[in-house]
Amino acid sequence: MKKIDLHIHTNLSDGEHNISQVIEFAKANDCNKIAITDHEIIKDYSIISANENIEIINGIEFNTSVSGLHILGYGIKDIPKVQKCMSFLHEENEHITFELIDKLKKLKYDISKEKIELYLSNQGICYDYLDKRHVVKYLIHKGYTKDVLDTYKNLIGKGNSLYIPLKKVTSDDIIKLINNSGGVAVLAHPFTLNLNEGDFLLKIRELISCGLEGIEVINGKNIGFNMDFYNKIVKDFNLIKTVGSDFHSIKNNNIGIECNEDLYETLKIKIKSK
Repeated sequence: MKKIDLHIHTNLSDGEHNISQVIEFAKANDCNKIAITDHEIIKDYSIISANENIEIINGIEFNTSVSGLHILGYGIKDIPKVQKCMSFLHEENEHITFELIDKLKKLKYDISKEKIELYLSNQGICYDYLDKRHVVKYLIHKGYTKDVLDTYKNLIGKGNSLYIPLKKVTSDDIIKLINNSGGVAVLAHPFTLNLNEGDFLLKIRELISCGLEGIEVINGKNIGFNMDFYNKIVKDFNLIKTVGSDFHSIKNNNIGIECNEDLYETLKIKIKSK
């Protein structure tokens, strides 16, 4: 059994640590096969992978227009194509973020675009645009909220007066983008769909018809739950299965989950065949 982790976030999206720290944590936990899957952001880590003697699959995680439905893209070859498509989404959502900042300012929160950018720069957090995740980091830093969950639940999430929905892409379009860019599309943490088995099967058939090729059967937040069901679906529909901790912070997760190394090799073969 080897430690593998194909679902990791850095501070480019909603993780707390930069890529160097992530690699350090992975190595410290004897995990040398990982994928970086930041939300709507993809980078080429091939040079870092070679220099740091760790295998890194370039990945990305997409939120979709369906609540709880996230798609992971692995081994994307045409990274600029994905980056270009995401830039339009980022621009739209940055305007929504500015609207949220204005609402917070009117409620006397000590916040502004410039103050958020200064905070992010001081923390060494890279950003090409501002999004809600950056606002959340700033609000936690200022002590307005305790953590990410508290921020969304009690301040800016659904059901709150400050809630503004972000622009999102359909799962169909996301899967097509991944496939047309030479990548492999995998359903992330399937349990967050909150579907019964019958409805889940209907959704899986729909996603497969769009080009889905795998399911994240083993997720660090879901180990042991519904595993037999997900494994059966993988077998019945000839899908690949992946494993990931959904790492965001060393305070809450370790990088690396013990599993059969065949999972990693199967994904690599699938990527190579695209």
